[in-house]
Amino acid sequence: MKTYVYQGPDSGITLQDKETSTDVLLRAGKTVRLPEGNAAVKTLAAQGYLVEQADDAAPAPAPAVAEKPTPKSTKAAKE
Repeated sequence: MKTYVYQGPDSGITLQDKETSTDVLLRAGKTVRLPEGNAAVKTLAAQGYLVEQADDAAPAPAPAVAEKPTPKSTKAAKE
């Protein structure tokens, strides 16, 4: 996890891994801790929306990852 400052319009993204997905709200000018290897995080950083911060330069932000990730498939089985 790395600390970033988000510099874009307020928005949200879904971070996905093999078995879970986590929704993250991004607020302009706020710090957020995100997994550096995630494809969505890499894309936002490449576009200039996420600016990496030194861990000692920023106050400890609240984690951006939800405490209980939601299952990737939310469709209910209909039988």
